[in-house]
Amino acid sequence: VAMKEDRCNCFKSDKNVITKSASKNDYLNSGFDLGHLSPSADNNMSKKANKESFRMSNISPQLPGFNRGIWKQLEEWVRDQATQRGSVYVITGPVFVNNLGTIGKNKVTIPGYYYKVLLRQEEQKMISIAFLVPHLACNDDIREYVVPINSIETITGIDFFPDLIDSAENKVEAQYQPNSWGL
Repeated sequence: VAMKEDRCNCFKSDKNVITKSASKNDYLNSGFDLGHLSPSADNNMSKKANKESFRMSNISPQLPGFNRGIWKQLEEWVRDQATQRGSVYVITGPVFVNNLGTIGKNKVTIPGYYYKVLLRQEEQKMISIAFLVPHLACNDDIREYVVPINSIETITGIDFFPDLIDSAENKVEAQYQPNSWGL
């Protein structure tokens, strides 16, 4: 049984980032939330894991209406999927297209979009779903933002599943089956 640690709210620069880490001060009076990429609530199995989720390398500037709206809904939906299905791989990140400027002394980029890519194995099948969400304050239904993984790979330049056999990778990354995820 996983422990349920309290949220520490202990934001801290990440000294492991060699290109220089953002600081909490970059967010002061910026109007942007310190938005988690990997949610604190998904990292409460130990004090160490929760504390590490507050490193600035896991934080990105988010509009309050985005962070507390559609992004929160998506995080909760992903957490429910992992609970229901037992195991789900999740990849999350910013998309630096149509950026909203920068904040702070460190000129932290405010992404124009965020994504989540999910993959699970069901019997012998790999099932995927991806979301590309514009960085806007909204409470839309997350279904509006379902896209094939290929779309996110194209816009980010990231190959999400390079270790899969090419035929399996192509099939997984082209999937558009929200109903396989109850959507």
